[in-house]
Amino acid sequence: MRLLTWLIGVAVAVVTVLFAISNRSPVSITVWPFPIAVDVGLYIVVLAAVFAGFLVGALVTWVAAGKHRRRVRKQRVEIRALEGELSDVRARMAEKKRPDAS
Repeated sequence: MRLLTWLIGVAVAVVTVLFAISNRSPVSITVWPFPIAVDVGLYIVVLAAVFAGFLVGALVTWVAAGKHRRRVRKQRVEIRALEGELSDVRARMAEKKRPDAS
């Protein structure tokens, strides 16, 4: 499985490098309300957009998984409480099984 992950990662890296080499032409980037223009390579714009999309997707996934993380946290607290009760019951059962020394 690790080999497959490495192969996919290397393939994505090679495609990214080839894309960057092929799209080096300058593009002027402006933001509407501001009079600033920046000339950067086309590959920087595309890769920045892909990275921003990745970040937005990760944020949406993290927010959507919030209810599941909350449920797991609550279940961990319940498990700890039940484990404590179980150890108390086992201790009481061990005391009852022990013959009295009197």
